Amino acid sequence: MMRLFRLILLLLIAAAPIAPSAAREPEPIDRRDFTCPLGGQRFTQEVGYSAFALITLPDGSWLGDPLMDVQIPRCPENGLVILPDFAAMQANASDRMIYGDYDAAERARLPALIADPAYRALASDNRYAQAYWLATQLGRPASMRFHLLQRSSWATTDPALRQRRVAAFAADAAALVEAMDEPPAAKRANLFYVVNALRELGRFDAALALLDRIEADGPIPGIASPDDMFAPEPAGGPMRAVIVAGDDDRYPVGLLDRRMANDKCSGAVQYPPYDQRTTKTEAACARRKAAADAEEAAFEEAMRVGENPAERDRLCAATPEDRRSAGLAQACDFAKSDRDEAEGRAMAMQGQVTATRCEATPENKRDGALRFACVSYDILVESRLGQMLAADEDAYAILCGGDGEHDYPDRDARVSLACQSASRDRTDRAVEKLLEDGAALDVRCAGVGDDETDVALYLACSNREKARQGARIEKLATDDAAYRRECARFGDKARDLLASDASDTEIVCYHARYRRSHPQDTGKGWTVYAPLDTIDVEDADPATNAAVAAAGEAAEAARAALVGINPALRDGSGLDVAAQAAATSIVAKAKAEKTYPRRPEGQLD
Repeated sequence: MMRLFRLILLLLIAAAPIAPSAAREPEPIDRRDFTCPLGGQRFTQEVGYSAFALITLPDGSWLGDPLMDVQIPRCPENGLVILPDFAAMQANASDRMIYGDYDAAERARLPALIADPAYRALASDNRYAQAYWLATQLGRPASMRFHLLQRSSWATTDPALRQRRVAAFAADAAALVEAMDEPPAAKRANLFYVVNALRELGRFDAALALLDRIEADGPIPGIASPDDMFAPEPAGGPMRAVIVAGDDDRYPVGLLDRRMANDKCSGAVQYPPYDQRTTKTEAACARRKAAADAEEAAFEEAMRVGENPAERDRLCAATPEDRRSAGLAQACDFAKSDRDEAEGRAMAMQGQVTATRCEATPENKRDGALRFACVSYDILVESRLGQMLAADEDAYAILCGGDGEHDYPDRDARVSLACQSASRDRTDRAVEKLLEDGAALDVRCAGVGDDETDVALYLACSNREKARQGARIEKLATDDAAYRRECARFGDKARDLLASDASDTEIVCYHARYRRSHPQDTGKGWTVYAPLDTIDVEDADPATNAAVAAAGEAAEAARAALVGINPALRDGSGLDVAAQAAATSIVAKAKAEKTYPRRPEGQLD
């Protein structure tokens, strides 16, 4: 399978300028028409670029963001930039750029402002730098100015310009964060980017001092990777290690997504600015390999020690923590975790007593058996609350904002998870309702495209079409004459079913052919469709597909066994009754206050 990072780089190459002799007009991504607020000149500008949003880099940017300066429209005649409206984008949950306007008083000031030498000088930096300067002169909100300033440091591949913009960010960003009308958690997350800027400037003592101040209020949540099955580790540890190592690279290996770090250390990353390789990079890659080797050896030792529990427990009791080998330390930690989990299950059976302790103890302060017991309690609260929100329109509107998938960073995380569950349940019910009247649904489906915003309608139409195609596959799989008539022309040649020129009939015939050649294949999860790993998709990796399928089955088995292992999760248990009471209280309080509950102090992501 093509490495994901190399695929990303292909996207970036497609967006980069090419030599004039080979130049072609690029395909537009987001070309817009603008009217200059000063002078009224009309102009067209491409404000889109290729980026990959699944991986977040240490400065907060995404892969491809060095190209993002195109997002700021600039009037060709007078050089005035048009400011984006980040608040409107957030309110509309839109990644597509939305632009604001200048009021009458601001327009009166614009001629002098854009003639200012300071504004003119920033044209050699980038448009985001000019936008930040202009927004500052006009007294725009601190949050807007913060994001303009931050993006001015992203929008470059030039090392000297990058240093200049990072220095500007380090100088102004902390004060902007302090002035923001944002929840404390959001402010701390933004200050963490200031820590990174100080690190990149080589101001390591200042970076550590700011990191200490931020972490005094609790750990900084880590940034999730697409490969992560669980919540990421706190971000402070890796940042502290990189600072102590004196690593001032723009993208230090120690702070990168695992796959990107692999490619950077192997030399597979060859495009700026991601290809930076310094002595710090080489040293970080060497440390990374040594750490991976040591971790593997420690784990193998821990597994060997754990094979004899009695001897393991003797060694753990006899060896002080600071004298344990890495492998023994892991074995002892594993054993303690097992004991804590068993004690936590027993504690969870205490019902309301445990629920009261969980409510009184911030999540980041829960330890040992209490941590495991409170996980059970929180699961039940989320489950019961999700059921209530799915059935109560008023509660759903207040706690979920009418959209359970929309994220509110300052909302109680248990409520956010409950909203997602309620959203899925509501959508499922809406889909079932639509499917009840197939004829009426077919009329509505005729106007449904890939950009349909009614999720339930889109899913219902998809299910309707899947059922129709399934019946067609079933007929072709069992009716020889029908199969010869429709499918014989395609033969048995392997085909990429995701290719743009693959017709619906060809796809249906592929599935029918598989059914005809595997008449006894009716294993678990069988449908009329061929298993995914039999379909010839370009760059498919059967081993990866099999591993993903196995992981999914294992996770499903674990979920099915969870209630049996932990009786506190059963309906009607003392902890379940307490969780239902807590969920009822959350809904009642939210209705009374007409707003969702805020994230409590110490809650983890």
